[in-house]
Amino acid sequence: MPSRQVLLDEFQQISGRIFELYREINAHPELGLECHDTAKRIKATLKDLGMQEGRDYKLFGPFAQSGFAIVLYNGDGPRILYRGDMDALILQDLTGLPFHSTIEGRHHGCGHQLHSSLCTANAVLMHRLRKYWKGTCAFLFQPGEEGHGGAEKMVAEGLYDKLGFIPDKILFTHVFDQLPAGTVGLRAGETMAGAAFWNLTITSEGGHAGRMASINEVANAFEDLFYKLPTKFSPFDEVLVNISGRETSSVINVNPTKIVLKLSARTYQMPHLREIERKIANYIKGLAIIYEIPEDSFKLEKIVECQPLISDAAMEQSMRRFMTSLVERPEQVRTIVPIMSSEDAPMLAYQILFPDGSRRNIPILMIRLGVQDPDAYDADFKLKPGAKAPLVHTGHFAPKYEKALETGVVAIGGGLIEMFGDKVTR
Repeated sequence: MPSRQVLLDEFQQISGRIFELYREINAHPELGLECHDTAKRIKATLKDLGMQEGRDYKLFGPFAQSGFAIVLYNGDGPRILYRGDMDALILQDLTGLPFHSTIEGRHHGCGHQLHSSLCTANAVLMHRLRKYWKGTCAFLFQPGEEGHGGAEKMVAEGLYDKLGFIPDKILFTHVFDQLPAGTVGLRAGETMAGAAFWNLTITSEGGHAGRMASINEVANAFEDLFYKLPTKFSPFDEVLVNISGRETSSVINVNPTKIVLKLSARTYQMPHLREIERKIANYIKGLAIIYEIPEDSFKLEKIVECQPLISDAAMEQSMRRFMTSLVERPEQVRTIVPIMSSEDAPMLAYQILFPDGSRRNIPILMIRLGVQDPDAYDADFKLKPGAKAPLVHTGHFAPKYEKALETGVVAIGGGLIEMFGDKVTR
């Protein structure tokens, strides 16, 4: 494995262009599957840093409209896929940074500009340090992580058939707003919850607000029932439901003709999502009877679903050992707790169709990358009293990207190189 100093030296040689890429993507956020400009910027950065398509890597794609993969072939050995997502959120950028979003109502509030920049940097690192590893390394740049099913779409469009192999392991990084830049976090087993997202549309003929009950009353009744759903499960099962939006008309003295409720449910047990969906259907039938409205006044549409992330224990143990040897202090490698947020990366790994006709899971590991201001934390990595650490999915979220990217290349990139020395078992 290359030493920490070798990795630092390599990062310093490419950091200027990688930082520039980060700022470019941050200033020009793209949504959903439409990440074409981001993809072009990544490919241009690879070229600027000396990587030539055909000579140094093979390009595959597009997948899911704007996604693509580059593959580095370096002799016999393991086949590992490293994934970075590219899409932003519908949020107002409130950071005030010089390179803030130039597009109204769009903001990289989940750190995907850092994920894709780090994926690019580690692709360059693997190319430059080829003498340290043998095998095949794919770097996947994925659109549509934020509720658009990008990972599932890429697999459905024949990602692994077109690559010509199914990876032995999958690794990806996600920013962590609970740790300072310079740290990494990981865990084995349950890491992120599975989730399902639906739109529930309720319609009526409308009418004068003084003459008839509004479908607002029906929607309110449904919300009351929906928020009680977790009580139908054991408290040890960790079921979380939420209604993140309610869209309706706002004309004074006129009952709305349509209300759309944005529903979500999260759990580590996929059968619970099936049960929640069944209960929603029963609630609809019951409310139609109670309010004497046609059952077809309700329309439930599933937007996307993703599996829980169960991080592979062997990969976690190896990466913990590798990264501990590459950071400045061992305590910078932290153990994180399971959370109820979800990720679609497991859709790249679970129930994959193999050439023998069987469906199996690919070992997968997420590494959390600390991104907050180190000065806001004490020696035990606890937030200092009065210090602020803007949360993900808010307009104020702004990673300390220089230090985070350095750590992501030295610790995670270095660990990726070392992972090629691990024995592959299936």
